[in-house]
Amino acid sequence: MNPRFCSLFSVTLLAIAVSATAFAAPGRPAKAGADGSLQEIQVTLFGQPCTMSGPFPRASLALLHEISPEKLPPDQTVEQMKRVRAKTNELKGMPMPIEQYRDHLRKRLSAKIAFEEAVVPARKAKNARRALDTFLTNVKEHISTLQYPSFAETTKKSFEALGSAWTESFVGPLRERFENSIQPDTEEEFHKAIRTVKIQYVCAFDDSDHRSDDDGDE
Repeated sequence: MNPRFCSLFSVTLLAIAVSATAFAAPGRPAKAGADGSLQEIQVTLFGQPCTMSGPFPRASLALLHEISPEKLPPDQTVEQMKRVRAKTNELKGMPMPIEQYRDHLRKRLSAKIAFEEAVVPARKAKNARRALDTFLTNVKEHISTLQYPSFAETTKKSFEALGSAWTESFVGPLRERFENSIQPDTEEEFHKAIRTVKIQYVCAFDDSDHRSDDDGDE
């Protein structure tokens, strides 16, 4: 399994658990926010049944869950990213922290989609060097003007060093470098935003695996 996926999965799981316990103790309902009564919906989080609650309409909670980190695995396809991006356009009328998360997520997804859609024709192009120029043009708008010159220069040097071919040994590091140059990952922002607006997840995670690990250490 991809080590990066394992790391992201663990961080997400921990953050959600902290978010849940920060707002309500087991068996004690969270208090409603000042803007409305507490609403709850049932969701699935990494295969586990959870309750998502907050002082917002159920439809808004459902939409927010649909654009949460749980819906964004590291190996997501372009079509998956497009579906989540479309959901960001439906979520409206939420407090500023949620809307900022939504906008930042949309921006990052748009950049990642542009990258993948630019790589496909580049791999098939007869003139690899010309394809590189086209690729850089297609992704330029998603990188800040301060970072783009360095990104482009490093990309060209790497391309030459790896034989001027669109192989995975070139594209893999290029993807990672690109994702570090665009709108930052929004996972931590999501957890901070839901805490701020008093939205919580309460999940009944199965900790039998953890108990087994602990028993094995005795």
